[in-house]
Amino acid sequence: MPGIGNKAGHDRRAAERHDADIVSRLRLPASEHDCQILDLSATGMRVVSPGALVNTGEQVAIETQGFPLFLGTVSWRRNDAFGVRFARPLSEDILQGLISFSRRVRTQRAPRMALNRAAISYFDHNRIDVTVGNIAVGGLMMATHEHLRKGHRNLIQTGQALMIEFPDLLPIGGHVRWTCGLQCGVMFSKPLKLSVAEDIVGEANLASAFIADVRRAQRARGEL
Repeated sequence: MPGIGNKAGHDRRAAERHDADIVSRLRLPASEHDCQILDLSATGMRVVSPGALVNTGEQVAIETQGFPLFLGTVSWRRNDAFGVRFARPLSEDILQGLISFSRRVRTQRAPRMALNRAAISYFDHNRIDVTVGNIAVGGLMMATHEHLRKGHRNLIQTGQALMIEFPDLLPIGGHVRWTCGLQCGVMFSKPLKLSVAEDIVGEANLASAFIADVRRAQRARGEL
C-alpha cells in the first residue's frame, strides 16, 4: 500500500506537536472508520475514532483528502483515542500542508442553540428523516432515525454534501464534518442568512441570542 511512512529505521526523537482538527478516514486490516486527527508532528499523530477496535502495535493507515496515505503503528490507546507513530517522518512540506489545512477548516465555534426539531435530509438520491439537535450560524448537529446494524456503515458519511429541509422552510445546503453513530455535524455551505434564521426562530421559539449571532456574522461579512 503506497503512502507516507513505509520505511523503518528513522530517528524516533520527540518532535514538536501541533494542534489539529482534521476529519479523516481510518483504515484497519479488516474495516474502515471515520476518525479525527487531534494533533500531529513529523513523527506521529493523535487520533480519535469512536467505535474502532484498535490495538497497540497494530499497523494502520490514515486517509486525509488531498494528502498521501499516512502509514504507521499504534503506539498507545486510551478509550477512543490512540497514537500513531510513523515508520518514517513526514517531510516538512507535508507537515506544513497539514497544519495549514487544519487552520483553514478550523473556525471559531459559534454558540449552539438547542433545537430538537424534525427535518428531512436529502443526499445521493436518498431522503431520510432526521432530528436536528442544535444549530448555529455556521452549522448544526443532527441524528438520523435509521437502525445502524453492527458491521454496517451509516448512510451519511463524512465529507458528504446534503440538504437539510425544515417543514415549510427552504432547504439549507452543507456538508458533513463528522459522524459518530447516528449523529453527525453539518457545516453549512454559506452562513445562515438573517431571514432564514428568523424563520427558524419563529417556528422553534429559539432564544433571541441566536438572531444576535446571525446578525454579527452577517455584519462581519458586510451584508448588513
